[in-house]
Amino acid sequence: MAITINEWQLLENENRLRKDNKEIVLQPLCVKLLAFLANHSGEVVSREKLIENVWQGRVVSEDAINNCVKKVRKALDDDPQNPRLIQTIPKQGYRLLKNDVKSKIKFPNKIKWALTTSTSLLCLIGIAAHFHISMEVIHITSEMTLEEKQKQYQRVVDLSEEGGHIIKLDIETPEKKNSQ
Repeated sequence: MAITINEWQLLENENRLRKDNKEIVLQPLCVKLLAFLANHSGEVVSREKLIENVWQGRVVSEDAINNCVKKVRKALDDDPQNPRLIQTIPKQGYRLLKNDVKSKIKFPNKIKWALTTSTSLLCLIGIAAHFHISMEVIHITSEMTLEEKQKQYQRVVDLSEEGGHIIKLDIETPEKKNSQ
């Protein structure tokens, strides 16, 4: 997944930041930290939340968090004394300043992701009901025109940007159609 933060694009799966023709490789923890801040843009994120979500509850020193934030700031060319992106809130944590944050899902040529078992579907319905999340099933078939397929893909992107949705993408491939 790619997250756009102002003029930067964070490529989570590749551990890279991209801006124009410039690419910077980041350590995986720095990528997780930046993605977490981006997903909570405008909110103060405590060190405890970072430890819980980025370091997955492992015991880490304050220096480890500080160094990771420092590396992210350096990559983003952000000045801690005059921040444009990451602000330190003394004794509270960090905040990604409100900015143009967008998440985009990149669809590979052959999507092999789908929920196939009724058990998984029932679990998702239960989770959706508990957390007040809507569920959408989006079908794409080989009989659809390119324009119809693009509309369906755009619906997935729109729902993912809104948040609060579980999406089941049902793509009919020639192999899948012949096996039925």
